Amino acid sequence: MAGPPSLPDDIAQPLGRMVAGALARPELRRRLKGNAFDAAPLARAEFTAFLRRKAETHRRSSPAATYAWTDSAQFASMFAARAACT
Repeated sequence: MAGPPSLPDDIAQPLGRMVAGALARPELRRRLKGNAFDAAPLARAEFTAFLRRKAETHRRSSPAATYAWTDSAQFASMFAARAACT
């Protein structure tokens, strides 16, 4: 689950706690795992760092590819926006 980078902390933090609480339920974890979804609750800064690492991995693995973003932060924003829509 992701939201826009501008989402205020007073909204993001309670939502994050609710999602983490739901993900702590064994029945939900089993259902997600059965659908090949590995839930790993991350704080906002951890998620941003994760996305930046993924962007760099993609950039290094396909150096000749043309990307629509110019830096990792743009990739993270794009990825987060897509994740929020799914």
